[in-house]
Amino acid sequence: MRDLWEKMKCFFQNNWRFIAIGVGLMALIEIITATSFPILHDAELDNPIVTLSMDQAQITNYEEKDGVFTPTGADPQIYFSSIDKEISNLIIRLEEPTNDNVQYVLYYPGMNGGLSEENKVVLIVPKGQSVVYFEFPYAEYSILRLDVDGVFHPREIVAGSGAIKKNLELNHLRLSPLRMLVLSVFFTVVLLYLWDKKDTIKNKFLGCIYWLQNHTKKSLIFLLSATSFLLFTYVAVYYFSESRAVSYQTPLFWFVVIMMGCVGLFYLFRKSIADKPERLFAILALSTGLLLCIFAPLMTGVAWDDQTHYIRSVAYLSEVTEADIVMENYAYQNSLNTSFSVEVTKERSDYLNETYQNRQLVYQNSYYDSADLTVYKGIGYLPVAIGIVLGRALQLPFSVVFVLGKICNLITYVLLIYLAIRRLKTGKMILASIALLPICVFLASCYSYDNWVTAWLTLGLAYFFAELQEPEKPLAAKDLAVILGSLFIGLGPKAVYVPVVAILFLLPKSKFSSPKKYKQYLVCVSTIIVVALMTFILPILMGNAPTDSRGGSTVNGGEQIAFILFHPLSYAKTLLTFLGRYVSSFELLTDFAYLGIISGTASLILLVVVAVTDKDRLDKYTTNRKCRIWIGLCVFAALCLVATSLYIAFTPVGANTIAGCQQRYKLPLFFPIFYILGSPKMINRIDRRKYNLTVFAISGVILYWEIFTRCISRYFL
Repeated sequence: MRDLWEKMKCFFQNNWRFIAIGVGLMALIEIITATSFPILHDAELDNPIVTLSMDQAQITNYEEKDGVFTPTGADPQIYFSSIDKEISNLIIRLEEPTNDNVQYVLYYPGMNGGLSEENKVVLIVPKGQSVVYFEFPYAEYSILRLDVDGVFHPREIVAGSGAIKKNLELNHLRLSPLRMLVLSVFFTVVLLYLWDKKDTIKNKFLGCIYWLQNHTKKSLIFLLSATSFLLFTYVAVYYFSESRAVSYQTPLFWFVVIMMGCVGLFYLFRKSIADKPERLFAILALSTGLLLCIFAPLMTGVAWDDQTHYIRSVAYLSEVTEADIVMENYAYQNSLNTSFSVEVTKERSDYLNETYQNRQLVYQNSYYDSADLTVYKGIGYLPVAIGIVLGRALQLPFSVVFVLGKICNLITYVLLIYLAIRRLKTGKMILASIALLPICVFLASCYSYDNWVTAWLTLGLAYFFAELQEPEKPLAAKDLAVILGSLFIGLGPKAVYVPVVAILFLLPKSKFSSPKKYKQYLVCVSTIIVVALMTFILPILMGNAPTDSRGGSTVNGGEQIAFILFHPLSYAKTLLTFLGRYVSSFELLTDFAYLGIISGTASLILLVVVAVTDKDRLDKYTTNRKCRIWIGLCVFAALCLVATSLYIAFTPVGANTIAGCQQRYKLPLFFPIFYILGSPKMINRIDRRKYNLTVFAISGVILYWEIFTRCISRYFL
């Protein structure tokens, strides 16, 4: 028996990686299998009242042949009049299942008896569905209007009241092989990382249990103090809410609790402030980010283009439901008010949850269906997409899934920056100060891939700078893989930052065991640059120049490229003039998009002071003339590409300025440029505990104050 045990033990030790990969794949398959969406197969009325006939309907802009109605003009309409019955729903049975996604719109009379845009139900009926049903307010209606934006072949149209019995079929999630590969790699990497850290995790867990066993009295005192604090905070917020004549201010309660919890964790990790500042960064970023994830208004239109990022995040690994369309449209229908409301949030949450549970309408967004290349360009949506898939697999309410997607985005950002700070040998607080800028935490807590680009590029450059500061130490294969892999992954959503990869050419030959290895390294770096460039050059060469219609009717990507080629000096003047204004502005540091902005002076002063003072003797390898010149040129080239891409896609042809180039596009370039500021002769001899704590305290005050003024306080203004 012992021999068998030893053989099994030896087998697992020698093949654990393969076992991890197998488990990762099994977990992936399980998630995919568990995630399914009900599609309407049939529906029946409990109380059918009247049958509507197409023969007696008034039909406009349709051509009829053998009972099949095909739209022939703009705004096709079907009117059913003289109903004069009290009804609340309508069921349409089709002769054949729909062969494409078709929009159905039902208009019903309002209080004044007329039809309007305010009283309608809009449905996107998916391909393959043969039954359509509408639910609307119970009343006596004399007329209904139906608009079908596609071929319409009805077999029966019945109106009635009461409940609708729905027969649903499960439609399992279907992913392309490339998306399956992306998910498989993700789960495998996570499992392998946890396996490497299993002993550390086990020891820390046992250490906590041991500490509790030997400090029972302290544990009880802490538990009693925490409970008393929560009760006191609850009562204080309760009476505050009463004085304001508003519902109980849950956002304010959790703001106080999380803020004090952050202070308590700072005290708990006080001994590691000097040598492990990444821990305090994670505490501060997670605590403030969670407040934004949970208590930002339950809608899109909070961050830049978050409605687009949200719907693409859903479509990346899942299917779009009717509730997702409602959430997307909030950005266009509901502008942010001066004040927020707990009641409105609850009503919106209930409505979205009910719409999501119904899930009659499910259709696949076509954004990622055109080519597998878009899987790489959309890789920034992966954390959010995984959060949405997991939430749906666990059958969580829609509002919870929506928040879970943002939390996964935040965790990914914090984890990557945590690893980057830990890897740096000097300048840890420079990176922490940048990563804790209010706009960085805000973007990481919303539906956006800007934080994905920033975090991955930062991780790759942090590993690179750490290697550059040890020129005699051989470059390990693992570190090289992290450097190249991080930059390649980070460039997926926005390849315009590809000049940053050229910074890797600074690595000296002494880092490699042979000239051949060094040449292979140069080939790898060059390959990444070429591949990233091709992702946006190829579409242009194929005649698909990017054109964003939001820039106006005079925007034309192809004509703009021709203008640049035939007027290079004129465009160079426009570009340099614009970049002069663009680079000198730092209003983005505390910008919370549509939530508002406060003065960023304190953040800018802190960032500059830290960039100059957080220096050590190893900075002589990174803060020298050669590095400054080359990194400065790479950053400038990236800025030129960013601005040029917006000039092509968003600016009217031949304009003497550049439109749509937002300040947040500079964020991925902050770390390399601020890291090389200051002088390597200035060595920071201040006590590291006091220095780091001061920097974190100032960053924390700025973050919590902005979250309170821009979000939490607006619930009871």
